[in-house]
Amino acid sequence: MRRANLTMATAVLAVFALGACNRGGTVTPDPTATPPSTQASQTPTPAPTASTPAPFATNTLAEDVALAWQATASEYAGEVGQRFSYDCPAGGEPSQVWGWDVYTSDSSVCGAAMHVGLITRETGGTVTVEIREGQASYPGTDQFEVSSAPYGVYTSSFVVVGPDDEPITTGAPRGDVGVSWQANAGGVEVGEQKDFDCLPGGTVSNVWGTDIYTFDSSVCTAAVHSGLITVEEGGTVTIEVTPGAQEYIGSERNGVTSLDYPAYDPSFVFVT
Repeated sequence: MRRANLTMATAVLAVFALGACNRGGTVTPDPTATPPSTQASQTPTPAPTASTPAPFATNTLAEDVALAWQATASEYAGEVGQRFSYDCPAGGEPSQVWGWDVYTSDSSVCGAAMHVGLITRETGGTVTVEIREGQASYPGTDQFEVSSAPYGVYTSSFVVVGPDDEPITTGAPRGDVGVSWQANAGGVEVGEQKDFDCLPGGTVSNVWGTDIYTFDSSVCTAAVHSGLITVEEGGTVTIEVTPGAQEYIGSERNGVTSLDYPAYDPSFVFVT
């Protein structure tokens, strides 16, 4: 009996010994299983990198030329007496211009330089302007293939400096005589009278009012509207600047249509 028990104990010890050997020894893997070590050893695919950013958009030569000819002197408004230079490349087109010899600061610098005959579209050139104080009005005219428009009160101006280092003048109306059909009552004080010589064959321009006209109306066109002169023959007319009206009523007279306008100061009437 003791022998049988010993034999059984020996068998049990053998089983435990065999289990211990299996845990510490080499285990034969299941041939149907995917080895985990194979998955872990694979090189991970790197994350895609961001694409190279597109280069900044650049202007074409034509766009650069157009921008240069649109430049104004507005950024220097108030720096009275100071001079600044601008590059006007060849092949440009003038933008809007207000004035004649003296221009509103928001006028195209290159356009003003062409208007006084300093440069042309074909040649372009470097243009120097001098900042001036604002004016009560700015007459307009057509010259050197540029049409400048008249304007009323504006806070800042500039003139174009010529090769002789002096501002260029081309005959803008001064004193008693106006030679442009776009000229308005600029420079005339309330209560003063001035004569304007309206040359034959002029081109009618903007007019606001009837009998009493806004200060920035074309004097010669208003004279036609009032029946004092004709476009074909022209003539000399006298105006007197008066305080502004609360309302201006437009009408059609003598082939000219004037426009309505609200309160505006000052005004002018014709002296007959």
